[in-house]
Order: sequence, then C-alpha cells, then structure tokens
Amino acid sequence: MFGEFDRRTLLLGGGAFFLAPVARAAKRSVAGGRLSFRVPWPMSHIDPHSLSDMGAALFGPALFDTLYRIGASGYEPALAEKEPTQHGNKWRVQLREGILTAAGRPIRGREVVSSVERARSKGAAGWLASVGRARAVSELEVEFVAGDDQKLMAALSSPIVAIIPGEFRPDFPDGTGPFRVSLAREQATFRRNPNAAMGPAFLEEMRVRGCAEVSDSLRAFESGKDDLGWLGTGLYESRKGAKLVDAGALGWVLLATGKEAGSWDTPGAAQSLADAISYGSMAHLKLGPAWAESGAERWQGPPCELIVVDDCPWLIETAKTLSALVGTPGHEVTTKPVSPQEFAMRRKSRQFVLALDVARSFAATSFGAYAALAAASDPSNAATMSKRPPLGVRDARSHGRQFRVGVVGEVRAEFGRTGNLRIEAEKPSGVAWGAARIDAPRRQAQRTP
Repeated sequence: MFGEFDRRTLLLGGGAFFLAPVARAAKRSVAGGRLSFRVPWPMSHIDPHSLSDMGAALFGPALFDTLYRIGASGYEPALAEKEPTQHGNKWRVQLREGILTAAGRPIRGREVVSSVERARSKGAAGWLASVGRARAVSELEVEFVAGDDQKLMAALSSPIVAIIPGEFRPDFPDGTGPFRVSLAREQATFRRNPNAAMGPAFLEEMRVRGCAEVSDSLRAFESGKDDLGWLGTGLYESRKGAKLVDAGALGWVLLATGKEAGSWDTPGAAQSLADAISYGSMAHLKLGPAWAESGAERWQGPPCELIVVDDCPWLIETAKTLSALVGTPGHEVTTKPVSPQEFAMRRKSRQFVLALDVARSFAATSFGAYAALAAASDPSNAATMSKRPPLGVRDARSHGRQFRVGVVGEVRAEFGRTGNLRIEAEKPSGVAWGAARIDAPRRQAQRTP
C-alpha cells in the first residue's frame, strides 16, 4: 500500500504511471529527460551523516529518505508506516514493509538503529540529545526513548538522520531515494532508482561535475552547455529565458579559532571577527541575507594562516576574500588550502590559528542552528550543551557568540535554470531533485493562409 496519494510514481509491471502535479494548461510535464551541470563542491563522496558534507546537504534528498518528513500539515511518515506509538515511556516506530535500496539491500530495524547511531557519532549528537539510543524490537519495529512523539518525529525528519543500509560507503552512496548514483573522477551520475521507497524521480538522469573555479558553472550555463548555473543565471549576462531558483540555506560558512590563536581562542572571538566584515564586501559570494556590521576589531594577533580544504573552489574563494578583509597591517592573514585529511586532523586536534569550515543545517529552527554549531565547535560536548539550549528564538549568528566558531554567512542552494525545467525547493530547505521535471515545449498555433 502506498498510503497517501502523493507518490511520484506507481510502478505497474515494467513501466511507470506518473502522478505529476497539476500543470498549467499551456504546458504539460513529460517523464524522462536529462540534466547536466556542475557545482563548486567535491563530488567524490556523499555522506548523509557528515556535518560538513555540503554535497550531501545538496544531493542527500535525491539519494536518501528519513523515517518522517515535513508535510503540509506537520510531520508525516516517510519510511515509517505510521506515527510513533507509545509503549510506557518509550515510542515505537514501525517501518514500511519491503523497503530496498537502489542496490537491492533491505532496510529493516537493524539498519534504522545503525543509521541513527552512526548519525549521532558523526555530528548529530546534539540534534539527537533528547532521543535515547534506538533498539530494534523486530525486523519492522524500532523503539526510541523520547519525551513525546512530536519531538521524536522532528528529530527523525532531519536529513542528518537519513536511513542507509549496513556497511555504507560514502564513495558508493546507496539509499532509498528517487535516484541512484555512481561517483567517478569528480562526476556524479544520478539515474532513476526503480527501488525508490517514495517513488522514482521524474528525470531519467542528472550528470553533476565538480568544477575547478566558481565561474565555471556560470560560464557553462550562459553558453548553453549546462542546464543549471550555480549561484546565478550567467557569468557576463543572463542566459535568455533563464530563471533564478533560491531553495534556501543548506548550512553555514564558519570561521573557527584553534589552540594556536592564543588569547583569541575563546568563545565568541570568531563570531566577533566575522561580524566585523561588511556584507557588501562578500556579497558576490552569495552568503545569504545581509547582516549588520558590528564594527568590532579585526585580527590583532600575529600574522597567521587561515586553513581551508583544497577540494572546494567556492570555499577557497571565500577564504581568500575573508583573509584579506579580516587581517590588518602587521597582523596579516593568508589563506592556506590543505588536503581534506589534514584539515580534518587539525580541526579535531585544534592545532591551527584560524580555519574556515562549513556545517550543515539540521532544521530551519533555532535549535537546529544551535545543535549544528555546537557540533562544529566541540563535537565531544555537543550532546551535553544541546540538552540545555538558550531560551527563545535566535539566529545562527547569535548562537555563534557562544562557541569557538563564528558564522560568516550561509551556504545557499541558489542557481539559474532553463525555462522549461521545473525544479522546486524541498522543505525545510534544499532542492527537491526527485520532483524536478521538464515541460514539453509550447506548441505554436498554426496560421491559416
């Protein structure tokens, strides 16, 4: 049983019957079609539970599902069969029967438990602070300790708690989403997943390549080579008929202080540095809504390096711009790209002066921002801190004043699209790749002689 009738497809024999949203009278959406585009992010791995994997933030919804999701009237089942049922002070979640990944691996109770605990260990400890350790009661039922069913569904609806099969590999990301993917040589090839739990994608294929420079995507879109232009509708001028899509924030660019920062290695110092930078000086990087410049002092420590991963052109460009703005004469800051392995090691040990990092958004809520920044600042203490979050609603920059990471700006899913490509935002943020579709061209009315 499919339950509510919002599935993208119903599989009938060897074919598929598409349940497309109501189209405008002048156009009709057609199944199939291919997209080709590039993004300034590494495409060699996708890990839905990694706090800093922006490829997962962008393409996770195309590959993975969660137990619950945000619907029009609140939380609703996705891989779960129904809402949680109470058993004493615990809640049980029943899985839909027969769920398979793109590679044909089953999703059962033990896979749910391992997915939730893997997410907890890799960055979601604060987000899951109010949810106790999961336990598989049977192959199709998992038990959780939680305060109430709404809080449990909220926790389990975040993409950071996506459900994956056992022995998951980020270089071979297998899931239940509308697409399956193969990764090779900085290119991701997404193809329609016939085993998709919520229905396969409308599109037949997407080819996504990493690019060496931020401008490569805009240049290719403007010239007509690509179907999407990352961060705009063209490099020199907008492509004819192109429209801009803003699917919201995927997360944040963070400035972090380390042990070698000396007296600057205190909670709030990184946010103070970030707040001293004017929005206009970094507006070309599309860092989200404008912020108020605080006028706080720039870097006054000794000349130092700002480390950043060397496999992300957009982040390197952001780091170079930031270094030039935050440094002062005699206290210069220079950008130093390092390998992802070295960056991860130094961030974990905190052996650096300044670092530019990213953190994914857990949810479009104050607590979602707080838990993400707590994990980015101090992973080992994130769960403890998140059990007593600040009262009231605060934005991410306000939360940054409590940590050793400061919010520079947002990482947004913003891009230009061709006129006949229909692509929308996914709640609460991100791109609904599975629902993307191509409109059939308008038929020109024939004139009678």
